[in-house]
Amino acid sequence: MPEIEAPDMKETRTAKANVDAFIGRATKWREELNKLRAILLDSELTEEFKWDQPCYTFQGKNVAILHGLKESCALGFFKGALIKDVHGVLTRPGRIRRRDAGSSSPLCEKLRR
Repeated sequence: MPEIEAPDMKETRTAKANVDAFIGRATKWREELNKLRAILLDSELTEEFKWDQPCYTFQGKNVAILHGLKESCALGFFKGALIKDVHGVLTRPGRIRRRDAGSSSPLCEKLRR
């Protein structure tokens, strides 16, 4: 009799495949996206795939999202305006919804090394 897979395991496998494909399609920033992904996966966050981008959640709440753009890549934080940025590595891309570690930030400069 075949083993029945739990729905959350299937969702996790699907998310991983979608994120693998997302990073695989990146013509730029592939190395940086993989490094950011590894950092995120080394935490208690769950990897999901939402809005056609890798999204990382904690207890079902959105925490961060990866962006691969033409001229930059970014790690965006939901409710990032609430983060205290004592080292000045985050930029504010828009109104108070998010903060990013954009490709020109000191964090991304370190990832390129």
